[in-house]
Amino acid sequence: MTRTFVLYQLVVLTVAAVLLKEYFSASYPSNVFPMIVLSALVILVLLDLLLTVARRSFASLDLDVMERSVAMRAACMMAINITYVSLYPIVGFYLTTFSFLCISTAYLLFVRDGWQRAFSVRSIAAVVLYAVLITTVIWVCFSLLLRVPVPVNPFI
Repeated sequence: MTRTFVLYQLVVLTVAAVLLKEYFSASYPSNVFPMIVLSALVILVLLDLLLTVARRSFASLDLDVMERSVAMRAACMMAINITYVSLYPIVGFYLTTFSFLCISTAYLLFVRDGWQRAFSVRSIAAVVLYAVLITTVIWVCFSLLLRVPVPVNPFI
C-alpha cells in the first residue's frame, strides 16, 4: 500500500463521514439504508487504513509504474462513484444506478481486457444485462419489499 492509497482511503473516509452526517438529518424511512451503507463503508475504510498502517511503515515506500497505474484506476473509480452519488438526487436513483453499473462495469472490463474485448457486442450486452438485473433487484428490494422512498426520476 502506498502513500497515495492511504490518501485515497482518507478521502473516502471523509466523504463517507460527511454524507453520514447529512443523512442523520433526513427523515426516518428514507435514511436507514444510506446510513447502514455509509456506516459500513466508514468501518471498512477504517479497518483497511489500520491494517495498511500496521502492515507497513509507508514512509519508506516509493511509487513505481505499477503502483501509479493502480492509483490511477482507483482515482477513476472514485470519480465514477462521486459522480454517481452526486447525480442520483438530481436524475433519480434507478436511472443513475443503471448508468453507474454500466459505466463502472465497462471500465473494469476495459482495465482487465483492453478496448477490443471490453467493448465487443457480447461484452456490451453482458454489461447491460448485468445492470438491468441488479437495478431490478434493487427496485424489488426497495420499492416492493421495504417500501423505502428513493429519489425518483424528474423526467418522467
